[in-house]
Amino acid sequence: MNSKIKKMCICGMMAAIAIVLDYISFKTEFTKITLYGLPLLLVGILFDQNYGLLTGLVEGIISQLICYGPGSIGLTTPIWMIAPMAWGFLSGLLIHKIKISKNDKVNIIFAVVITAISVTLINTGASFLDALIIGYSYSFVVVSLLTRILFSLLSAIIYCVVLIIVVPILKKNIHTDNKDK
Repeated sequence: MNSKIKKMCICGMMAAIAIVLDYISFKTEFTKITLYGLPLLLVGILFDQNYGLLTGLVEGIISQLICYGPGSIGLTTPIWMIAPMAWGFLSGLLIHKIKISKNDKVNIIFAVVITAISVTLINTGASFLDALIIGYSYSFVVVSLLTRILFSLLSAIIYCVVLIIVVPILKKNIHTDNKDK
């Protein structure tokens, strides 16, 4: 199988997994507790920022349609689609272009933590713009930031543990499959 086709198939599967994880997330008053970023991180880390960005774009569009319906697609939809795109893009960029170490584990931890913090700030900015456009309280956005940061750090720990275990196995299998042809 052609390497690009194989990557696109894997990206499609990861987008589907991210959509399901986003849909079954636990929503609180201040934040959403979800692991939908994991497959998006995986695409960015395994392939590159371009595949990560496109996989996040697919996840963002479909999740917006599923969770809020086609009638909700409006002014703030593109704002909320930035976060899933950032999961894939930033992780790929940080792993493939801005390596800080020769140790893959250190690079994974660095990429996940920076991406998680960035996505938290992006979602907070989206909440702020939502408040501005729709007209709810800005204090809600400020209070939710602390909760968002806490859950972001907790999910980053989970992501790091899973990715440190899974990435070397998947890299080996993907690389082996390409050599066999």
